[in-house]
Amino acid sequence: MGQINEPHDTVQPTATASHDIRAVLLLTRRDCPQCEAARSRLHELAAEMGFEVRETALESDPALNERYGVVAPVVRVEGLTLLSGEIEREELRAEIERAFGPAPLADVPPEEEEFLSVLRCPACEGPLESRPRAAVCLRCGREYGRRGGVLMLQAVPERERRFGFTELLGKLIQFKLTPPKTDARSGDAPDGGRRNE
Repeated sequence: MGQINEPHDTVQPTATASHDIRAVLLLTRRDCPQCEAARSRLHELAAEMGFEVRETALESDPALNERYGVVAPVVRVEGLTLLSGEIEREELRAEIERAFGPAPLADVPPEEEEFLSVLRCPACEGPLESRPRAAVCLRCGREYGRRGGVLMLQAVPERERRFGFTELLGKLIQFKLTPPKTDARSGDAPDGGRRNE
């Protein structure tokens, strides 16, 4: 993967000491309504919380464009991705507060990023990215939480697998067409009904 280009400033800091200002990076795409909404929410929060907003177009950076594919917008702080896709204001506020806190990655094992480079999303086989509250699939957006520092990459229920609906439907049809088994001792069907003799 190539180097990430330095973003350009879009909002001036509101606090007086520039060395105390933290920056939030917004990665956007052209003609992206979700990007416009995220930009607006970030500007509101920047005025309220006193951070700087920087913005980079994903199309202008080949490394970022390759990493995020069609995912946009993406909100990052100090190289850490916080949120992507449709972003709600309160969720954005909470994630920024966590990122600016004393230990934003306290629950993330240090080796997780290395392992995620070889693991894939169980649902869609997309690439995974480590974030403060969960690992997130960059293709389908599913989040995989942690328990005791262990990433929970649980198998996706069959009804959610790609092309799994046909298999599930086949099993349902097979179940309906197969007559119930009878109890050999009494001649009764398991549901209490009698066999026709």
